[in-house]
Amino acid sequence: FRAMYAVLMGGVYYLTLHSKMQENPFCGIDLQQASGQEEIKKALKQFIELAYT
Repeated sequence: FRAMYAVLMGGVYYLTLHSKMQENPFCGIDLQQASGQEEIKKALKQFIELAYT
């Protein structure tokens, strides 16, 4: 599970950096908006639930 966690964290770091450096959305998700952030949080929760159940 450590590898899965590492991949998830790497993705989160990348998305964070991308949202700070670019003004355009990533895959249609605007991470500078609360709705985009919530969409990512929801997806992360689903990934974690799949991995640990």
